[in-house]
Amino acid sequence: FVLPVEHVYRIRTGELDRAAVTPVGVPPD
Repeated sequence: FVLPVEHVYRIRTGELDRAAVTPVGVPPD
């Protein structure tokens, strides 16, 4: 189980970007 680098980076910086956890091709709200 490996998280995308961006997802890990967002967590480490205290931010959670939906784009990092949203499947590619699905625009954020």
